[in-house]
Amino acid sequence: MAITQAGASDKVSALVYVAAFAPSEGQAANDLGKEFEPPVGMKRLRSDDTGYLSLPAEVMANDFAPDVPKAATNLMAVSQVPINSKGFDEKVAEAVELIASIPGITREQADALVHAGLTRIEDLVSAEPGDISDIPQIGESAAAILEAARAEAGRRGLLAGEAPVNS
Repeated sequence: MAITQAGASDKVSALVYVAAFAPSEGQAANDLGKEFEPPVGMKRLRSDDTGYLSLPAEVMANDFAPDVPKAATNLMAVSQVPINSKGFDEKVAEAVELIASIPGITREQADALVHAGLTRIEDLVSAEPGDISDIPQIGESAAAILEAARAEAGRRGLLAGEAPVNS
């Protein structure tokens, strides 16, 4: 592997490997690799009451990072950010189009929000600015984006006890 060979150079102090899902338009993350057996650690993901997934400490230590010292895997386990399980089944184009249809949210912002697991207007309504401000393309626009989403939810009758507003 070229990157591994690059690590042998005295000019390289560290290597970082990044793995991610990158579904194409019309695909969901769960569509990728479905013909293969899931990795052992993925079979042992835990879901909380709201559908957010994380790896338990023993899975982190034994399956995800078995060659890392136990103190480090414990830190990894307690500092991981749970991921919304709904995002794995959302088709990329459909979710991006939905979020981008909200006045005040750009397509680039919608794409970033969807890739962060915020695939429905309801996800944005329940979020706080601090929840999304670290997402690329969002930053200082977080409060305005959430305000736009809440206004759109009101127009669509998605807020509890409200009827849609015809405009």
